[in-house]
Amino acid sequence: MTSFVIISVMVVMSVTLDFIQKYRAGKAAEALRGKVAIRVRTPRDGKSIEVTATLLPGDVILLAAGDIIRRRPGAFGHRFLC
Repeated sequence: MTSFVIISVMVVMSVTLDFIQKYRAGKAAEALRGKVAIRVRTPRDGKSIEVTATLLPGDVILLAAGDIIRRRPGAFGHRFLC
């Protein structure tokens, strides 16, 4: 009987700690997703604004020195304006 109680307590503790870890990991993942959201500068209504959205074909993006491009520009099609 004693070993049954000990094993039961250990199983309950293990399940509880696993739940707590998964909950905290989920919260941390959400926080990271918010910090690394893709932001793009694009002209809208005559002003340059920063949006966190998916680019569509035909969208114009504004690049500055040090900007990171996650895809080849040719993946969307591109034209270089001089």
